[in-house]
Amino acid sequence: MFIEIKKLNKSYGEGDNKIKVINNVSLDIEKGTICMIIGASGSGKSTFLNLIGAMDVADSGSIVIDGKDITKLKAAKLTDYRREYLGYIFQFYNLIPDLTVLENIETTQYLGKDNMDIDELIRLLGLEEHKNKFPSQLSGGQQQRCAIGRALVKKPSILLCDEPTGALDSKTSQDILELLEELNEKFGTTIIMVTHNNDITCMADHIVVFSDGKIVRSSKNKNKRSIKGMRNSAL
Repeated sequence: MFIEIKKLNKSYGEGDNKIKVINNVSLDIEKGTICMIIGASGSGKSTFLNLIGAMDVADSGSIVIDGKDITKLKAAKLTDYRREYLGYIFQFYNLIPDLTVLENIETTQYLGKDNMDIDELIRLLGLEEHKNKFPSQLSGGQQQRCAIGRALVKKPSILLCDEPTGALDSKTSQDILELLEELNEKFGTTIIMVTHNNDITCMADHIVVFSDGKIVRSSKNKNKRSIKGMRNSAL
């Protein structure tokens, strides 16, 4: 199994103010699949994503990625893990405002050993006409495409997406989801996506439901279908 998570726990606060955000969570995720993490606000799904991304530290349990337990790695090795395996896509893009589209994508290029061709990537993202523009000159969808390019240029094995369409309108959300689906199919990237939108789970291979820090349902999607089939639906 590519990703194996066992008895994971995470709390915040001290004493009477201590809150358990992740409660004894175990989950296996196969390589090259789209895993959708859904649940209400405050259910623990974003914290869970941050633990996989080594942006937060678990209290106990294990997170084994491609045979390596990242919970046992020192800071330098965690940096290597993030560089080698991970790409991040966030709800609010986190682009550098003083850099162009091309330059924003180039900021992570040096991290990879076998990078994508930037010109090819920009064509795939539909940003050829915008590559010399600054984020303030782009629409929300174009900014998110740029953020996706920045995450993908170093060919990560795992793409972590935290509400990647949460700030976008319905049509633009559809475009972004179709792009992620295409990238998964073309490059075999394992995508772990946190969302509050149950309507988009059709595109997932694996659906995981969080509630109060626990997984209440984890199942393979036997009815998986392309997000393109929802072209005329509201997301």
